[in-house]
Amino acid sequence: MKTTTRPVPAKNRGKRKKGPIVAKALDDWSKWMSRVGRVSDRTVSNHSSYATKWMTDAGVADLPIKKVEERHINDYINDTTKAWKAGYRKTILSAIRSLFYYAVYNGWCDHDPSMLADVNLNVLSHKQKEVKQSGLFGDKEVGKLLAETDGFWRYAIGFSRFAGLRLSDIATLEWDCLSDPNHVVVWTRKGQRRVKVPLTGANAATGAGRLKSMIKKIPSTNSTYVFPDQRITQLDPKRRSLLPTQFSRILSRNIIFGCSFHGLRHTYATEMYNKGIDMPHIASFMGHANAKTTSGTYIHI
Repeated sequence: MKTTTRPVPAKNRGKRKKGPIVAKALDDWSKWMSRVGRVSDRTVSNHSSYATKWMTDAGVADLPIKKVEERHINDYINDTTKAWKAGYRKTILSAIRSLFYYAVYNGWCDHDPSMLADVNLNVLSHKQKEVKQSGLFGDKEVGKLLAETDGFWRYAIGFSRFAGLRLSDIATLEWDCLSDPNHVVVWTRKGQRRVKVPLTGANAATGAGRLKSMIKKIPSTNSTYVFPDQRITQLDPKRRSLLPTQFSRILSRNIIFGCSFHGLRHTYATEMYNKGIDMPHIASFMGHANAKTTSGTYIHI
C-alpha cells in the first residue's frame, strides 16, 4: 500500500530540534490557529477540544511529539467501544492531522504519523456509517415560525431560509453586508469565503423578495453590526451554544420536531436544486469550495 507523508519544509531540513511534548505542542498549535485566523473561533475551540481529548485518552500528553506513532492515533479513532459515528471520528482525525501538520512544519517531527491513520469503516456498524440527514422545513412550518417569532429570530429564520446563511454568519452580520439592495454579501466565518446571494432574478430562491422586505424593517441599534447582542454571544466560545438552544426551544413550542436551524439551510439548497439552478451556482451561494459537499450533503431528493 502506497502511503503519503508530509515532507519537512526545506527551511527545516537538516535541523534537529528537540521538540516539545505533545501537551506543549498542542497549546502552541491552538494559539497559532487563533492568531492567524485561518479558521473560525468555533473551529479553533472544537479542534483543540478534540485533540486534547485524544492526547489525554491516548496517554501521550507527556510524550515528545516526535515519538508519537500511528498506533496512538489509529487505536483511538477506531476504538470499537465508542459509539461514535464515522463522521465524528473523521472530524477528530482531521483535528489531529492539523496538529501534526503544524508540528512537522516547525521541524518537531521528521514525519507525520497521522497520515498513516484512517477511520476503519469495517469495524463500524451500519448505523455508525450512516450520515444523519438534516430535516427539511415545509412552507407551512416556515410560515408558522415567521409568524410566531420576532426580533432576531424572525430575521435569522428569513436569512437562513431565503439566503441559505449559517447561524454564525447571521449573528455577526454587518450593515455593509446589506448595502446592496439586491444581494446579501458575507465573508463566511467557516471557510472564510466571500458569498454573494442574490435576492432577485432567476438565481434567487422563492421568498427572496420577502427577505428583501424584511431587511428594510430591521431596526438599527448599532452603527456597524446588525445584531450586536447576538454577535457577542456568537463570538464567545462559552456562550455560543445558547443560540441553537434558543432555536430548539422555539421549534418545541411550535411542535416542530426532527429539525434544526441548519435544516433551513438544507431547505434553501434543495429548493434551489428543484428550481433547476446548477450545482456550481448553488455551491457558491452556500459558500462551499467543492460542489460535491453541496450535492452530497445539502440536496435532498
